[in-house]
Amino acid sequence: MLLFTFILACSKEDSPDTEVYEPTPVALDIPVLFQQTILSPIIPNNNPQTPEGVALGKKLFFDPILSDDETMSCASCHKPRKCLY
Repeated sequence: MLLFTFILACSKEDSPDTEVYEPTPVALDIPVLFQQTILSPIIPNNNPQTPEGVALGKKLFFDPILSDDETMSCASCHKPRKCLY
């Protein structure tokens, strides 16, 4: 009986209240300085840039826990305030 209950609990059928994630695409804003000097980015159709993805990227960029000794973030060397746009 326990095995039967376990099998039913692992069913892959979607319940009626299951939400489907629909990403909100956002346009990539390339600074004028770079528009003529770099190649256009390739953004896959199945992985669009979204506000949530941008927020996650920003969080990871400033998070020092990703470094080997957890003391430096990407922003430690790549200073966003020194951008020319």
